[in-house]
Amino acid sequence: PARSSSSCVESARDMSLKKLYETHRAGQEQVKREVDALRKETVAQVSALADAMTDSVNHGVVEVFENQKQVETSARALNETATAFRERSSEWATSLEAFDKELRDIGDFENWVKAMEHDLATLAAALEAKVNAKAANAAEK
Repeated sequence: PARSSSSCVESARDMSLKKLYETHRAGQEQVKREVDALRKETVAQVSALADAMTDSVNHGVVEVFENQKQVETSARALNETATAFRERSSEWATSLEAFDKELRDIGDFENWVKAMEHDLATLAAALEAKVNAKAANAAEK
């Protein structure tokens, strides 16, 4: 009987240890399942966050790229307009220089005409004086 009681205690203790081990193992498996579920959820959330951040950055990059294309298009248009303006300005400057030269030529012509008028008036006066002097000499004779 003493042996059987000790055997019963050992058997109960073995059963108790076995039950404790199984409970512990079941708890560990439950914790492992919960950790795996949390890990999967965290990975999914991090992945979603990374996708959202990438989309946000990509949207910004696309916006910058579109703005850059608009700026380049505007710069080309401005360059073409400036070139056309420079050409028109050059044509106007050439025309203005030609007009100025013509005005100077007209001024020179007017001065030449005035000089000719003065010379002709002087010559006419000299001729008239000579004719008058000859007529006066002929009248005296």
